Amino acid sequence: MKLLYLITFLVLLIIGIGAYDSQRQVLITYPDDTTSSSLAEAKIRIEAAGGEILHEFEYIKGFVVKATTNALEAFKIATSEFGPQPTVEDNGPVEILG
Repeated sequence: MKLLYLITFLVLLIIGIGAYDSQRQVLITYPDDTTSSSLAEAKIRIEAAGGEILHEFEYIKGFVVKATTNALEAFKIATSEFGPQPTVEDNGPVEILG
């Protein structure tokens, strides 16, 4: 009986680990000719997909988002239907060698 409980626990643990979708920070940028209404629509869509906007840039058209992989995929699918396509890349330190 104890073996059955142990097996059940291990199976549920493996399923739970597989279902866990960690959050990551990404940089979403748009071309310079993107309208402010398209950018506003993108922000609404990322939040609707479950993402959180952490920072908005002043001089480039873009923002930093914290979201799960599933939320980012939903955002990419939703934005494929309208306007300019964003560039989505992991947020991290940038180094310039030279």
